[in-house]
Amino acid sequence: MEIEVVHPGTSERRLKQWHAAEVASTGAERGWPLPAMTLQELEGHARHPGGEPIARYEALLAVEDDEVIGFAHSWWLSADNRHFVDASTHVLPERRREGIGRALLDHLVAAARADGRRSISLPGPLGSAGAQFAEAAGAKESLIERHSVLDLADVDAALVDRSAPPSPGYRLEAWGEVPPEHLLPSLASAQESMDDAPKGALDIARDTWTLDMIRALYALTAARGYRRLVVAAVHEASGDVAGFTEVQLPPGRSEYAEQGDTVVVPAHRGHRLGMSMKSAMLQRLRVEAPQLERISTWNAEENQWMLAVNVALGFKPAELWGMYQLTVG
Repeated sequence: MEIEVVHPGTSERRLKQWHAAEVASTGAERGWPLPAMTLQELEGHARHPGGEPIARYEALLAVEDDEVIGFAHSWWLSADNRHFVDASTHVLPERRREGIGRALLDHLVAAARADGRRSISLPGPLGSAGAQFAEAAGAKESLIERHSVLDLADVDAALVDRSAPPSPGYRLEAWGEVPPEHLLPSLASAQESMDDAPKGALDIARDTWTLDMIRALYALTAARGYRRLVVAAVHEASGDVAGFTEVQLPPGRSEYAEQGDTVVVPAHRGHRLGMSMKSAMLQRLRVEAPQLERISTWNAEENQWMLAVNVALGFKPAELWGMYQLTVG
């Protein structure tokens, strides 16, 4: 067995093998409605790995007899979290317990140490093979997140329409792949407020977001083929972004989307902006993504404010995830 590092020049044949392994391992691991990454998603990540000033993506492939039998995703964080790697390992169901996952993890650990990293996060549904693997490798449960799913067929449209208008003193603005230039400074500040979300015992520091980081994040998402939709609340008096919510639609799939960040800046909390923005997003999706059937989101179990908003809009719990942290340096 050999470990290959995916790079922008990786062949289409190898990418298709990787995707087949993604489908096989994901289908065996997950009993809830979270689909495997599409071939277009994997290709987008391979061709556009990113890097400073934002996170860099890297994939490893376990290859035997010229076939992919396992793989690992990894995101190498940047800025104030250059010490951290978010990763996951996956092995074909029929090839598990042969040391393939461990070989992938050993490669990740060695690379992390060589790059001066000290922590690797290995997320997985509680009780899953991935969670058991992480614990056996010495990773400690550091945060519990709830994965919730919204079936758009069950959304209360009247509730959404009543909830979308913002409180007095605020207006809603919407955009896609390119954020308005005049809002970038306050958008960067709002992005920093995401660090208020519970992190449990994860070794995550508060990031300082710059305008270049925001521009790079949006450009990379678009280059990978994702369609980003954003709804923001703007404070009328100051003209600043008071909060935002975003949804990403992956390439090669029209029925499924993932909720990105939702945040309200501390000074503007208590004005039901979260409910307003997320309701306005559902209104937007009716028009701009009519084929969409469901949205997935993750929230820390202790984040009761955001969980309450999601439950009110119709999100239903699907599964609990553990964030398992491995100390390597």
